[in-house]
Amino acid sequence: MKSSIWLAMILLTSFLTACGGGGGSDDPGVADSAETTSITSGIAVDPYITGAQFEELSADEQTLIQGSADTSSATGQFSFNEPINVGSIIRINLNSKGQHAGVPYAGLIKRQVLAGDEDPVIVSPLTTLLANGMSPEAVIEMLNQATLSGLTVSDLKKDPMAVLASKTGTVTESDLVLLQANMAVNAFMEATGNFNFGGASPSADSPVSFSDIVVLVQESCNSDLYQQLASTIGTDFTVGDMANMAVVITGEAIRQIESGSPIDSVTTIDNDLANAINIAEGFYQARMGMGGGTTDPGTGGGTTPSTPDGQAIFIGATGATCSHCHTVGTTDTSYRELAGDGAKVTTKFNGGAIHNGNTLTTDEITALATYFDSQGGTSTPDTGTGGTTDPGTGSGGGTTTPNTPDGQALVNSDCIGCHNIGQGGTMDLSGKGDAAYTNITSGHNGVSMTDLEASAVADYLDTLTPATGGTTDPGTTPSTPDGQALVNSDCIGCHNIGQGGIMDLSGKGDAAYTNITSGHNGVSMTDLEANAVADYLDTLTPATDPTAPFAHPYFTDAEKNHRSYVKSNGTSDCVSCHGTDLRGSSSAPSCYSCHGQKW
Repeated sequence: MKSSIWLAMILLTSFLTACGGGGGSDDPGVADSAETTSITSGIAVDPYITGAQFEELSADEQTLIQGSADTSSATGQFSFNEPINVGSIIRINLNSKGQHAGVPYAGLIKRQVLAGDEDPVIVSPLTTLLANGMSPEAVIEMLNQATLSGLTVSDLKKDPMAVLASKTGTVTESDLVLLQANMAVNAFMEATGNFNFGGASPSADSPVSFSDIVVLVQESCNSDLYQQLASTIGTDFTVGDMANMAVVITGEAIRQIESGSPIDSVTTIDNDLANAINIAEGFYQARMGMGGGTTDPGTGGGTTPSTPDGQAIFIGATGATCSHCHTVGTTDTSYRELAGDGAKVTTKFNGGAIHNGNTLTTDEITALATYFDSQGGTSTPDTGTGGTTDPGTGSGGGTTTPNTPDGQALVNSDCIGCHNIGQGGTMDLSGKGDAAYTNITSGHNGVSMTDLEASAVADYLDTLTPATGGTTDPGTTPSTPDGQALVNSDCIGCHNIGQGGIMDLSGKGDAAYTNITSGHNGVSMTDLEANAVADYLDTLTPATDPTAPFAHPYFTDAEKNHRSYVKSNGTSDCVSCHGTDLRGSSSAPSCYSCHGQKW
């Protein structure tokens, strides 16, 4: 009798477990365990985002499972080495967001992968709303209320650029609504600084409403405007060209909002149509391989491209871009004004120098410098007292000079904990004023400074000369780069030499060269430097123990292979030093600085 009772209980327990009686997820698309899907790739679109890395995270976005095996292509495609788990979140790597429309991507996109999703999955602003917890029906309702009507639930996970990227000819508003919806959602989250937006009403102090942003997007991306641009620029002008233009125009408006301008005063396409046409034509010319200048865009060939167009380079139409960080001829103090400062172009780019990931040819340097100088300057005349106005009285050319922030002191107090000065490597801030200004004013690692302080930091950094990585003596021809010194400055933060394990670089010259020249983790070296690193590494003998640990300073000898430790024990022991999101604290660096790829 007892045997029968126990058998019945076992069968009942098995039945309840099979039916989900164990109390798992209420979402039928999310597995209770690490069930995998067949998905190994995705497409990042807002419009297409290029050069970005992506991560697979746990459903709560607290645990990194793997990083993408590559960066997103020109059409937003990226892949993973391993299939994605059901319920996982695919999210753009916050430290490697890539670009769209030639400017650094400032948004955040993600998607929760559910059972039944098909490979490749679309990762877009609309899928971000769903990953943030909004129901598909709530998203559709929000779009309808903002005049973005006609979409269905199935549209929310579609690629808005799939048909539009190369589309020419007749274009209707219904053709554009999915693209408008995605652009508006990202722009709204960017303007409000809330990328976890899940449908709640904006707070009373929110600078904009979603409907406000929709209007901005629709002004720069609509069927009437497309027809006007196509008739002006050429019949092979595509909706993709207009989408890129709309990204630039909308981005400029968002940055004005972020700097405190009311929504009804921002510069829109209606206020400056001529500028919009120039931007659109720049993207068109870049796609057609025509360069800048005055080549007839309607002919499409047969003529020699003219001298590069400095304005087109500035707005990002040719690949390199300045307008994301700088302005020309404005009074917007949240940017670094370049009008009348053409000499700075030569300082930043001469001799093939790389600035914020961009390089310029000699002709492009000349064109860009000429454009800046043609726009005049906005500097205050020297009054003999520093040209300042007494902030207390408002009187012009006043006699009280405000305390100018000490850029060097600010760098020492706020930056040196992670960065260095003059030691070389990607963390050396010497000569990187523009990048520092952009990062600080974007809230980099929680640093808070006024615009005046950020400018003082940038100005100080620009007085410093970056380390060359070699042993050059003043006035002599640069020597062969020192591969060992470059490894010590640029690689040892994550890798090791002679300690074994997958992070040991000993004997891996070819792999290191390939990774460095592909922009691995943002490392920037010349080909000569990358070769010097490879040659040095190939002189080293790998450790005989392939499982030797990669040293972690606070683990015991038995635990130093912290990749395995974390895989077995989770990250609960890491947060006290590295922060609750593992992105660094005052006492330890971001885990993602080494583990942007697979942990």
